[in-house]
Amino acid sequence: MAALPIFESAIWVFVPALIAMAAHWAIHVFFPTEPSEDTLDAARWGSVRIGAVQALILALAFSSVRSEYKELQESIDNEALAIEQLYRGLQGFDTDEAEAIQREVERYTRLVLDEVWPSMAAGQPLEDTDFMDDTMYRRIIGLADSTDKTSSASALLNDINDIENERGQRSFDIAAPISPMFWMIALVGLVLTCLSFFPTPHGLLRSSFLGMFAGLNGLVFFAIIGFSHPFSTAFPIQPTPFVQVLERTFEAGR
Repeated sequence: MAALPIFESAIWVFVPALIAMAAHWAIHVFFPTEPSEDTLDAARWGSVRIGAVQALILALAFSSVRSEYKELQESIDNEALAIEQLYRGLQGFDTDEAEAIQREVERYTRLVLDEVWPSMAAGQPLEDTDFMDDTMYRRIIGLADSTDKTSSASALLNDINDIENERGQRSFDIAAPISPMFWMIALVGLVLTCLSFFPTPHGLLRSSFLGMFAGLNGLVFFAIIGFSHPFSTAFPIQPTPFVQVLERTFEAGR
């Protein structure tokens, strides 16, 4: 994961905080009438309870996207591992066909690095290759028949299945953004909590408390957006496992 984007994080903290503090100040400028004690009690009651619901919603959303982000990292590691196992497993056959399949495996890996990853970073999933079609399975089976190494071919087929499954996970994460309904609920919760705080007397310290709440919400929004777009925005997953396979397996073997 890339280093924490300090500048972007600061923007997401300070902009909502300043907006909330300015709104709190403006309310008391344009409506200077002091609220009654009953109104203040009701405002405190409402802000605490609405804020608690808001915090629960954000906590659940953050936990969910963070968990999916980590699972995707593990999936990418597994895909790279399956590629390396497939390539090394083919070395045991020592035939022209095995070498041809190895070249296809290397082509697939370079395609992921050079074309697929930039496309995913732009939010436009690209079909990796036709490498995982039925032809590849038939080539592995034919390789086993010609060399009488059925058990080795079975392991290679498992590697191909793993690669296909993990590749599908990458495409799914690109095509599954957070529902707009969540953002509507989260933003409404933030606004309602701030509104329930507005009747409290104006002052720098009181406005600062409101700004802290709004700023923290902004930071959580930023983190949720970052983790829900794992190949772009704030915390892009890097293709390091594929680079390592390329260096230690393909290029080192030459």
